[in-house]
Amino acid sequence: MATATKQDTACPPKAAAGGGLAEWEIDRDFLFETIICDVHSCAMQVATLTIMLSACARPEGAAGLRSGRHLLHDDSSIMALALRYGEDLGLTPAAVKRVEGLYRSVGEAKRTLGPLMRSNLQREALSSCTQTWRRLAVGAAEALAVLDAPTKSRLNSVYTEDATTLRQFLKEAAEGDLSRVDAMGSIQPPFLRQRRRNPRVAVQRSCMLVLPSGSYRAEIADISQEGLGIVCSQPMEDQQTLHVALDDGRQLEAKVMRRQGNRVGLKLRTPLSATDPLFRPSDEAPRR
Repeated sequence: MATATKQDTACPPKAAAGGGLAEWEIDRDFLFETIICDVHSCAMQVATLTIMLSACARPEGAAGLRSGRHLLHDDSSIMALALRYGEDLGLTPAAVKRVEGLYRSVGEAKRTLGPLMRSNLQREALSSCTQTWRRLAVGAAEALAVLDAPTKSRLNSVYTEDATTLRQFLKEAAEGDLSRVDAMGSIQPPFLRQRRRNPRVAVQRSCMLVLPSGSYRAEIADISQEGLGIVCSQPMEDQQTLHVALDDGRQLEAKVMRRQGNRVGLKLRTPLSATDPLFRPSDEAPRR
């Protein structure tokens, strides 16, 4: 499952007095959203692996466990770095501790499960692992619960809806419910509305927002193929359609998806190409 990448959670360093570079400025809104997306991805993996183990513990299903090898990648060390800013992002110490504990436990469980996927499976080992992962499913649901309040206050309702969907999936996994396993042994996971397919890249580019009320100066703070993060003080309505006038003469049609203070999230009507000039460093951008 694709999630927001973590390599672009900081804005470029700003010039300090005397011509040097100041410390990197953390994009707190983007980092918070990245953490939530990754926790959702982690919860999906936990539920999927738990159900897979329960299914494979049956005599007729043991051989299918190897199909989950791609879920064993452990990025807990990266999340540990991101969570250093947890309290700065508005998370309580208890929430940070809960999420850190989840990632640590999931990482350990994945390392234990790995050898089982490469060896002849023994029913006793599978049974032991299944109980461990069912407990992890409960822990993942609890981690989502402690993130519920800050998610509601900082992000749009899609994230809250996805968290509710994931908690139900985790509940099924913890209870050993195999109703999502079809006759061929495949697991049908729930659909999540928020699946970031393209990472955002931090940029610093001037633009003009063209609204029915007039044109207003703004700055593009980050981009992906499907959207833009804009900084603009002009009031806008959710779902409002506007145009983004770029310095190369193009106008991109977009819709306002969310707004927090001066930060505006726009969804482009037509996605950008991966080679679009907007993805070039600012000092390479064309000048008019």
